[in-house]
Parts: sequence; C-alpha cells; structure tokens
Amino acid sequence: MAGRAVGKWTRDDDDKLVAATLDNKRKGLEAAIRDIMASQGTSV
Repeated sequence: MAGRAVGKWTRDDDDKLVAATLDNKRKGLEAAIRDIMASQGTSV
C-alpha cells in the first residue's frame, strides 16, 4: 500500500477484497451452522 496514490484502486485490489470478504462470510456461515447443529444436539 505504501507509495500508492490515494484513490487509485486496481482490479487486483478489488479481487483481493472480494476474496477476503467471501472467505469471512464463509467462515461466519460455517460457525453459524455449527452453533445451530450444537443447539440441536447434532455434531458436525
């Protein structure tokens, strides 16, 4: 990020952000599913 002009956004930055966001959503979803399963007495 150092030396990059403010406001300059590249396609690569966009791809990294999307990948990170999707990864976080997936992890959150998996955790939620585990919580639901645990509350119903089912192990994953």
